[in-house]
Amino acid sequence: MTNKETGREEIEIVSEVGKLKKLQALDAQDTSLGNEGFKKLLPLATTLRALNLRNTHVTDEIAETLKQFKALRELDLRSTKVSDETKRAIAVALPNLIYLDGAPYRAKLQTQQQSQSNSGPVSSLGMASTRESSKNGKGRGGGR
Repeated sequence: MTNKETGREEIEIVSEVGKLKKLQALDAQDTSLGNEGFKKLLPLATTLRALNLRNTHVTDEIAETLKQFKALRELDLRSTKVSDETKRAIAVALPNLIYLDGAPYRAKLQTQQQSQSNSGPVSSLGMASTRESSKNGKGRGGGR
């Protein structure tokens, strides 16, 4: 099977997943999912609460589509080609987002905003991995 055939097959599968209107969690970690395939998931934008795209082939190009997933509470974009700057822009657009890349997002954002008002701009979200958070006893527990 050629890469082109595999890509078509992947998009067909993702299109079928996009028809699961009540789907609340999707773990696509370690798949060949790319930008075009991800866009086929747009019908899930109102129901999806957790989305794991870790180690997939998505890039900054998915930002505008991902910003439409307003119900997301958990989003993992580690080991992708999505830049930290784009991750921040996506996270700001998602009002229900609690975890970004395995770390609590809203609490860190509030702390950074308080620090910023006291000491100037903050350059990075300082995203920690779930494994690091779990070692410190501050993780969500049960690591995925």
